[in-house]
Amino acid sequence: MIQFLNILFFFAAFILLLLVSISLPIAKNIKYFSLNAKFEAGVIASGVTGGVSFGNWGWCTTDLVVRVLGISHTEPGECSKPKLGFKIDDRLVDLLHLEGLQDAIDDGLTFALVLNPIACAIAFLAFLLAIWYASRKTRLSAFIGVGVSLLAAILTTIAFIIDITAMKIAKKNVEKISDNFSVVYGQTTWMTLGAMILLWFGVFLFCIVGFRGRRQRRKETY
Repeated sequence: MIQFLNILFFFAAFILLLLVSISLPIAKNIKYFSLNAKFEAGVIASGVTGGVSFGNWGWCTTDLVVRVLGISHTEPGECSKPKLGFKIDDRLVDLLHLEGLQDAIDDGLTFALVLNPIACAIAFLAFLLAIWYASRKTRLSAFIGVGVSLLAAILTTIAFIIDITAMKIAKKNVEKISDNFSVVYGQTTWMTLGAMILLWFGVFLFCIVGFRGRRQRRKETY
C-alpha cells in the first residue's frame, strides 16, 4: 500500500512541476506573476490601464484600455511567441511605460526558469523508478530510486526558494520604480511548494518501503 502511495506522490509532483514548466503563454492560466499598470492624467481625461502576466516561456497581456481626451480605445490582449525568459517586447514597453522594469523583474528569475523544467524531468524519473522498485523490489532499484527522488526533492526545494525570493525582489523593485505598477503573485510558486512537499513525503516513504523491505527479506532468509 505504501509503495503505491509513494508512486502517487511522485506522479502528482511531476504533474505540478510540468504545469509550472510549461506555464504561460503555453498554459495561459498558469503564471509566475502579473504586472498591472494604471496611468491617469485627470486634467485631460487620458490614461492607459492594462497588465501583463509572465510565465516560463514568455508573457501575455490583458486587454489594454487607452483613453485619450475621454475617448476610450481597447487593444486586445496578446501573447509573445514561446521562448524561455521574460524579455519584454519594445512596443509593450512603450504602451505600458515599462522602461527600466526589465532588470527589475529579471533578478534571479532566469535561473528559476531553467531549474523548474530540470526538477520536473527528475521528478518524472523518480516516478518511473518508484514503479520499477514496486515491480522488482531489488536492492539496486531501492538505492537508485531513493537517490533520484532525493535529488528531485532537493532541486524542487531550491527552485521554490529561488521563486519566492525572486518574486519578492521583483515586487519590491517594481513598486520602488513607480506607484503606477502593482505586482500580483501567480500560481507557479505555490504549485512548486506543493510539488516540493509531495516529493519529500515520497522520499520518506521510499526509504521506509525500500530499506525496511530489505531488512524484512534478510530476516526471512535467515
